[in-house]
Amino acid sequence: MMKTDKISIYTDGACSGNPGPGGWAAIIKNKDKEIEISGAEIKTTNNRMELTAVIEALGKLKPSAKTIPVEVYTDSRYVSDAFNKFWISSWKKKNWLKNDKKEVPNKDLWIELDSLTNEYNVKYFWLEGHAGHEFNERCDQMAREAIKELDNPATLKREIKAETDSEKFENNELSHSLILDKCSVQINIGQNKKDNFAEILFSGSEYNFSLMLSKNEFKLFSDFIRKIKVEV
Repeated sequence: MMKTDKISIYTDGACSGNPGPGGWAAIIKNKDKEIEISGAEIKTTNNRMELTAVIEALGKLKPSAKTIPVEVYTDSRYVSDAFNKFWISSWKKKNWLKNDKKEVPNKDLWIELDSLTNEYNVKYFWLEGHAGHEFNERCDQMAREAIKELDNPATLKREIKAETDSEKFENNELSHSLILDKCSVQINIGQNKKDNFAEILFSGSEYNFSLMLSKNEFKLFSDFIRKIKVEV
Protein backbone atom coordinates (compact mmCIF):
# COMPACT_ATOMS: atom_id res chain seq x y z
CA MET A 1 0.00 0.00 0.00
CA MET A 2 1.19 3.50 -0.83
CA LYS A 3 1.51 5.87 2.07
CA THR A 4 -1.34 8.31 2.35
CA ASP A 5 -3.41 9.98 5.04
CA LYS A 6 -5.94 7.13 5.28
CA ILE A 7 -7.18 3.84 3.89
CA SER A 8 -10.90 3.44 3.24
CA ILE A 9 -12.51 -0.01 3.19
CA TYR A 10 -16.07 -0.70 2.05
CA THR A 11 -17.56 -4.10 2.79
CA ASP A 12 -20.76 -6.05 2.39
CA GLY A 13 -22.10 -9.55 2.87
CA ALA A 14 -25.07 -11.31 1.31
CA CYS A 15 -26.86 -14.59 1.83
CA SER A 16 -29.38 -16.53 -0.25
CA GLY A 17 -31.32 -17.98 2.65
CA ASN A 18 -30.10 -17.55 6.21
CA PRO A 19 -28.38 -19.94 6.56
CA GLY A 20 -27.67 -20.68 2.93
CA PRO A 21 -25.14 -19.88 0.18
CA GLY A 22 -23.44 -16.61 1.01
CA GLY A 23 -21.03 -14.11 -0.49
CA TRP A 24 -18.83 -11.30 0.75
CA ALA A 25 -17.04 -8.42 -0.94
CA ALA A 26 -14.79 -5.50 -0.13
CA ILE A 27 -13.26 -2.49 -1.84
CA ILE A 28 -10.00 -1.16 -0.45
CA LYS A 29 -9.16 2.42 -1.41
CA ASN A 30 -5.86 4.15 -0.83
CA LYS A 31 -5.51 7.46 -2.61
CA ASP A 32 -5.81 6.62 -6.33
CA LYS A 33 -5.34 2.87 -5.80
CA GLU A 34 -8.37 0.59 -5.53
CA ILE A 35 -8.58 -3.15 -4.87
CA GLU A 36 -11.71 -5.31 -5.13
CA ILE A 37 -11.97 -8.71 -3.44
CA SER A 38 -14.86 -11.14 -3.01
CA GLY A 39 -15.66 -14.72 -2.17
CA ALA A 40 -18.44 -17.12 -1.22
CA GLU A 41 -19.29 -20.07 0.99
CA ILE A 42 -21.73 -22.88 0.35
CA LYS A 43 -23.56 -22.73 3.69
CA THR A 44 -23.26 -19.72 5.94
CA THR A 45 -25.20 -16.78 7.38
CA ASN A 46 -25.46 -13.12 6.47
CA ASN A 47 -23.69 -12.06 9.67
CA ARG A 48 -20.78 -14.39 8.98
CA MET A 49 -20.42 -12.94 5.50
CA GLU A 50 -20.46 -9.38 6.86
CA LEU A 51 -17.68 -10.31 9.29
CA THR A 52 -15.71 -12.23 6.68
CA ALA A 53 -15.73 -9.25 4.30
CA VAL A 54 -14.00 -7.06 6.90
CA ILE A 55 -11.58 -9.81 7.95
CA GLU A 56 -10.52 -10.48 4.36
CA ALA A 57 -10.08 -6.77 3.65
CA LEU A 58 -7.97 -6.06 6.74
CA GLY A 59 -5.99 -9.19 5.96
CA LYS A 60 -4.89 -7.59 2.68
CA LEU A 61 -3.20 -4.66 4.41
CA LYS A 62 0.56 -4.63 4.57
CA PRO A 63 2.52 -4.10 7.81
CA SER A 64 3.39 -0.60 6.62
CA ALA A 65 -0.30 0.30 6.95
CA LYS A 66 -0.19 -0.03 10.74
CA THR A 67 0.60 3.67 11.10
CA ILE A 68 -2.16 4.79 8.72
CA PRO A 69 -5.75 5.44 9.82
CA VAL A 70 -8.08 2.78 8.42
CA GLU A 71 -11.78 3.56 8.01
CA VAL A 72 -14.13 0.61 7.55
CA TYR A 73 -17.56 1.39 6.10
CA THR A 74 -20.21 -1.30 6.55
CA ASP A 75 -24.00 -1.43 6.28
CA SER A 76 -24.05 -4.00 9.09
CA ARG A 77 -24.97 -2.65 12.52
CA TYR A 78 -23.88 -6.06 13.78
CA VAL A 79 -20.30 -5.21 12.80
CA SER A 80 -20.14 -1.47 13.49
CA ASP A 81 -21.98 -1.53 16.81
CA ALA A 82 -19.80 -4.33 18.15
CA PHE A 83 -16.89 -1.90 18.16
CA ASN A 84 -18.55 1.49 18.46
CA LYS A 85 -20.83 0.40 21.32
CA PHE A 86 -18.08 -1.68 22.92
CA TRP A 87 -19.95 -4.98 22.72
CA ILE A 88 -16.73 -6.74 21.84
CA SER A 89 -14.96 -5.40 24.92
CA SER A 90 -17.75 -6.78 27.09
CA TRP A 91 -17.63 -10.17 25.34
CA LYS A 92 -13.91 -10.44 25.89
CA LYS A 93 -14.20 -9.61 29.58
CA LYS A 94 -16.76 -12.40 29.90
CA ASN A 95 -14.61 -14.88 27.95
CA TRP A 96 -16.78 -14.50 24.85
CA LEU A 97 -20.02 -15.13 26.69
CA LYS A 98 -23.20 -13.06 26.47
CA ASN A 99 -25.23 -11.88 29.45
CA ASP A 100 -27.28 -15.08 29.26
CA LYS A 101 -24.02 -17.06 29.67
CA LYS A 102 -24.28 -18.47 26.14
CA GLU A 103 -21.32 -18.26 23.79
CA VAL A 104 -21.20 -15.28 21.46
CA PRO A 105 -22.36 -16.38 17.98
CA ASN A 106 -19.58 -16.41 15.39
CA LYS A 107 -16.96 -16.32 18.13
CA ASP A 108 -14.27 -17.62 15.76
CA LEU A 109 -14.72 -14.70 13.36
CA TRP A 110 -15.03 -12.11 16.12
CA ILE A 111 -11.72 -13.22 17.63
CA GLU A 112 -10.03 -12.96 14.24
CA LEU A 113 -11.56 -9.57 13.48
CA ASP A 114 -10.72 -8.21 16.93
CA SER A 115 -7.09 -9.22 16.46
CA LEU A 116 -6.87 -7.49 13.07
CA THR A 117 -8.64 -4.39 14.39
CA ASN A 118 -6.11 -4.07 17.19
CA GLU A 119 -3.24 -4.64 14.78
CA TYR A 120 -4.18 -1.59 12.73
CA ASN A 121 -5.61 1.85 13.51
CA VAL A 122 -9.19 0.97 12.58
CA LYS A 123 -12.40 2.94 12.99
CA TYR A 124 -15.83 1.61 12.00
CA PHE A 125 -18.56 3.61 10.27
CA TRP A 126 -22.11 2.54 9.45
CA LEU A 127 -23.59 3.19 6.01
CA GLU A 128 -27.23 2.68 5.16
CA GLY A 129 -27.46 -0.19 2.71
CA HIS A 130 -29.18 0.10 -0.67
CA ALA A 131 -29.21 3.87 -0.35
CA GLY A 132 -27.27 4.65 -3.52
CA HIS A 133 -23.76 4.79 -2.04
CA GLU A 134 -21.43 3.89 -4.93
CA PHE A 135 -19.01 1.61 -3.11
CA ASN A 136 -21.62 -0.05 -0.92
CA GLU A 137 -23.70 -0.84 -4.00
CA ARG A 138 -20.66 -2.26 -5.77
CA CYS A 139 -19.82 -4.46 -2.80
CA ASP A 140 -23.39 -5.72 -2.68
CA GLN A 141 -23.25 -6.57 -6.38
CA MET A 142 -19.91 -8.38 -6.05
CA ALA A 143 -21.12 -10.39 -3.05
CA ARG A 144 -24.23 -11.51 -4.94
CA GLU A 145 -22.18 -12.38 -8.01
CA ALA A 146 -19.91 -14.49 -5.82
CA ILE A 147 -22.94 -16.47 -4.64
CA LYS A 148 -23.96 -17.13 -8.24
CA GLU A 149 -20.51 -18.52 -8.97
CA LEU A 150 -21.15 -21.33 -6.51
CA ASP A 151 -23.44 -22.85 -9.14
CA ASN A 152 -20.83 -22.57 -11.88
CA PRO A 153 -18.27 -25.41 -11.70
CA ALA A 154 -16.05 -23.74 -14.30
CA THR A 155 -15.39 -20.77 -12.04
CA LEU A 156 -14.85 -22.81 -8.91
CA LYS A 157 -11.76 -24.80 -9.86
CA ARG A 158 -9.14 -23.56 -7.44
CA GLU A 159 -5.75 -24.64 -6.25
CA ILE A 160 -5.02 -24.58 -2.54
CA LYS A 161 -1.42 -24.80 -1.40
CA ALA A 162 -1.08 -25.98 2.17
CA GLU A 163 2.24 -24.90 3.64
CA THR A 164 1.79 -26.60 6.99
CA ASP A 165 4.44 -28.82 8.56
CA SER A 166 2.13 -31.62 9.62
CA GLU A 167 -1.60 -31.00 9.80
CA LYS A 168 -3.89 -33.99 9.79
CA PHE A 169 -7.25 -34.09 8.05
CA GLU A 170 -9.57 -36.93 8.95
CA ASN A 171 -12.82 -37.70 7.19
CA ASN A 172 -14.42 -40.25 9.48
CA GLU A 173 -17.33 -41.11 7.23
CA LEU A 174 -15.07 -41.93 4.29
CA SER A 175 -12.37 -43.45 6.49
CA HIS A 176 -9.64 -41.40 4.84
CA SER A 177 -6.84 -39.50 6.50
CA LEU A 178 -3.95 -37.54 5.15
CA ILE A 179 -1.01 -35.49 6.30
CA LEU A 180 -0.84 -32.14 4.54
CA ASP A 181 2.82 -31.32 4.05
CA LYS A 182 3.28 -28.79 1.23
CA CYS A 183 0.54 -30.66 -0.58
CA SER A 184 -1.20 -29.27 -3.64
CA VAL A 185 -4.99 -29.58 -3.42
CA GLN A 186 -7.34 -28.93 -6.32
CA ILE A 187 -11.08 -28.62 -5.76
CA ASN A 188 -13.53 -29.32 -8.58
CA ILE A 189 -17.06 -28.34 -7.65
CA GLY A 190 -20.05 -29.59 -9.58
CA GLN A 191 -23.12 -31.76 -9.34
CA ASN A 192 -22.60 -34.16 -12.23
CA LYS A 193 -22.92 -37.19 -9.96
CA LYS A 194 -25.89 -38.06 -7.76
CA ASP A 195 -24.59 -37.51 -4.23
CA ASN A 196 -21.25 -35.87 -4.93
CA PHE A 197 -20.86 -32.12 -4.69
CA ALA A 198 -17.08 -31.75 -4.87
CA GLU A 199 -14.04 -33.71 -5.98
CA ILE A 200 -10.88 -33.05 -3.97
CA LEU A 201 -7.62 -33.98 -5.68
CA PHE A 202 -4.53 -34.33 -3.49
CA SER A 203 -1.04 -34.29 -4.99
CA GLY A 204 2.15 -34.67 -2.99
CA SER A 205 5.61 -36.11 -3.26
CA GLU A 206 4.46 -39.40 -1.78
CA TYR A 207 0.79 -39.68 -2.79
CA ASN A 208 -1.86 -38.84 -5.35
CA PHE A 209 -5.55 -39.57 -4.71
CA SER A 210 -8.98 -38.01 -4.71
CA LEU A 211 -12.10 -37.80 -2.53
CA MET A 212 -15.67 -37.31 -3.64
CA LEU A 213 -17.59 -35.27 -1.06
CA SER A 214 -21.22 -34.43 -0.47
CA LYS A 215 -22.24 -30.86 0.38
CA ASN A 216 -22.05 -31.51 4.13
CA GLU A 217 -18.67 -33.24 3.83
CA PHE A 218 -17.33 -30.39 1.70
CA LYS A 219 -18.46 -27.91 4.37
CA LEU A 220 -16.38 -29.83 6.93
CA PHE A 221 -13.42 -29.78 4.58
CA SER A 222 -13.82 -26.02 4.03
CA ASP A 223 -13.89 -25.44 7.79
CA PHE A 224 -10.68 -27.45 8.11
CA ILE A 225 -8.95 -25.41 5.39
CA ARG A 226 -9.96 -22.19 7.17
CA LYS A 227 -8.57 -23.44 10.50
CA ILE A 228 -5.09 -24.07 9.11
CA LYS A 229 -5.05 -20.60 7.52
CA VAL A 230 -4.63 -21.77 3.94
CA GLU A 231 -4.97 -18.98 1.40
CA VAL A 232 -7.57 -19.76 -1.26
